[in-house]
Amino acid sequence: MENRRYFLKVLGATALGGLAGCSGEEGVGEASGPIAAGKVDDYAVGSLRAHPDQPIAVGRDDAGFYAMTTICTHAQCDMRKDGSVNDKGLSCSCHGSQFDRAGVVQPGSAARSSLRHYRVGIADGAITVFAGEDVAPSTRLPAG
Repeated sequence: MENRRYFLKVLGATALGGLAGCSGEEGVGEASGPIAAGKVDDYAVGSLRAHPDQPIAVGRDDAGFYAMTTICTHAQCDMRKDGSVNDKGLSCSCHGSQFDRAGVVQPGSAARSSLRHYRVGIADGAITVFAGEDVAPSTRLPAG
């Protein structure tokens, strides 16, 4: 019985220690609904930027615009706050997950799957991300 109590204490301490890597953002929810994401002219080809207020990132490559979540697939930390989002990709400082600029999980990362991608719309030069409306990761919206 004493060994069982000790085991449960160690198990609990280990679980709490794993949570300490995030700044409280672990388990944060995904974005939903239409989200204004700036103007077409704000994004150079090759850019990837995190939204300042929503857990999404918008990128532009040679094929056009795309959007994805910034919520890590490992422990649901928001990489805008617990990690980095830049033109090279996304990284999560909670547990070391790495994603390329298209949201594809990189070998050796804590995460096991790639990031969710959302539908993007452009009207009068303004970009809208329809978070919650999933699309294939290869989907791009031409700029014009």
